[in-house]
Amino acid sequence: MTDQDVTRVLAVGDLHGNLAWTKRVIQESVEAGTSTILQLGDFGYWPHTPDGARFLEAVSKDLQDADVNLFFIDGNHENFDELDRIGALTAEAPFEIAQRINYCPSIRLPGSL
Repeated sequence: MTDQDVTRVLAVGDLHGNLAWTKRVIQESVEAGTSTILQLGDFGYWPHTPDGARFLEAVSKDLQDADVNLFFIDGNHENFDELDRIGALTAEAPFEIAQRINYCPSIRLPGSL
């Protein structure tokens, strides 16, 4: 295996809709040479609030500018009613909720309960 075979991913958790912290994570991703951020729960998906909508818009723009993609998994601080309304909860693959921001639904693996 060579360095070209390895894809680097930056993992982070518990952003809770904190724009300053999320901007720093995006910058760290650029500095580390990664093009993917995996947010491990509690991203802060709250599009139903003015602050939540501004957060999504700003993060999407920063990710586009940085040429970085963000994927997030369930946390207990997401708006699941809205994720369900847009079809993200039942998607069978990552679901783009904004440019470069993707929700990763729980996927049942073959043979799992």
